[in-house]
Amino acid sequence: MGHFYHRTIEPSDHRTVVIGGGIAGLTAAWRLFEAGRQFTLLEQSGSVGGCIKTLNERGYLLELGPNTFLNSSVELWDLAKSVGILDLKIETPEKIGKKRYVFKNDRLAAVPAGPKILFSPILSARGRLRLLAEPFIKSKYARSSTNAYADESMASFVKRRLGDEVLNYLVTPFVSGIFAGDPERLSIKAIFPKLAEAEQKFGSIFKGMSSLKGEIKSSGMGSFIAGIGTLPLAIESRLKDSIIKNAAVQEISRLNNGYNIRYAVGGELKNIVADIVICALPAYAAAEVMANIDLNLKKSLQGIEYAPIIVIHTGYRQSDIPRKLDGFGFLVPRKQRARILGSLWSSSLFKDRSPDGSVLFTSFMGGMLDLEALDLSNEDIMRVVQKDMARTLNIKTNPNFACITRYTHAIPQYNLGHLNRLSNIEGLRKKYRGLFLTGSYFTGISVAGTIEHANKVANEIMGGMKL
Repeated sequence: MGHFYHRTIEPSDHRTVVIGGGIAGLTAAWRLFEAGRQFTLLEQSGSVGGCIKTLNERGYLLELGPNTFLNSSVELWDLAKSVGILDLKIETPEKIGKKRYVFKNDRLAAVPAGPKILFSPILSARGRLRLLAEPFIKSKYARSSTNAYADESMASFVKRRLGDEVLNYLVTPFVSGIFAGDPERLSIKAIFPKLAEAEQKFGSIFKGMSSLKGEIKSSGMGSFIAGIGTLPLAIESRLKDSIIKNAAVQEISRLNNGYNIRYAVGGELKNIVADIVICALPAYAAAEVMANIDLNLKKSLQGIEYAPIIVIHTGYRQSDIPRKLDGFGFLVPRKQRARILGSLWSSSLFKDRSPDGSVLFTSFMGGMLDLEALDLSNEDIMRVVQKDMARTLNIKTNPNFACITRYTHAIPQYNLGHLNRLSNIEGLRKKYRGLFLTGSYFTGISVAGTIEHANKVANEIMGGMKL
């Protein structure tokens, strides 16, 4: 697993407790460790990583959570390097990673990059003309700056700037596939602030394209030889003496000069006193442990919704797949009467993800536009997946391997008002010396975005300590 350097932890006057062993908590803990700071990490389950989990079942390598990392994620790869696993990085073949499909009118249509979208069957002639008209659409910010900070849904923004077809056949499937969200409720400024800024500054998305280059360019995707779960496991292997697993935090209470954390291990209640607390739980879980600290903080955290997701892995004999799996996978617009949100062609993305002569698909159901999916039985889920895979890929046979993973709270929703809610959470949090929050609900739902926020929190903590 690479070459590790050894560090001796110097005694510290500050006792720090990290609550939550997902990637946010692990990242913050690792940065403290690098700085020679002592801490204790409490994880309620028997394993670290949160939703980042990789399983190897019957020769199939299954990603139960995130499937890929962007190669442009500087802080993520810096973290991998610092824990000694950068040499285990693998990358998706460029041609595979760039080719993506949308299912429309009973066929898969490739989504071209840039201006080539005007020649794609995804959009009708009318839809293409409407897209070309974008630079001439009046900006809502043109005459007055009073609306400069008004929130707007992603659906409203895209429909207004780019038209119905772009919303229905490009943006909605993308939003469903990445955020599992409802574009009518997601905030454009929280999800894609650069798009709103382009209109605000230039009066048009197209006119502001130069300012969007960093947002929209694809730099390829990567993972690790043994899967994404390699990252949290590598951090755990370095920090294991400071991690207590199966430690369910019950509550946090304020003391005169710090905090008391009550947690349960094996049915036994224990307490730990800390000067600094980093709460790296999902928003809904953080809300519960904050009840004794500040009820308004609890209420604000509870206001962040999470989308449910079902991840379905299916394996087939390669000879049973009637088409070449020459891309990343496909997304399904909600108007196309298929229930899956989309499917990744996992065995095409990276080598050795399926046994010889087999292929692996990772499909998704649920999200904010299909909340009822979580109530389906495993048998019903498989019937839906087999029906939709037959329709989209013309697969006639049943899979010879299947694995279903359900998440009731998978992806935080950056809904309308999200930025104001975060500002309120931060304002309330800052009232309490030594209390910090981090997680995917702050500045990005991706693993990379979560790592960046955790780094920021760790830096803030270390900057406030007397070194």
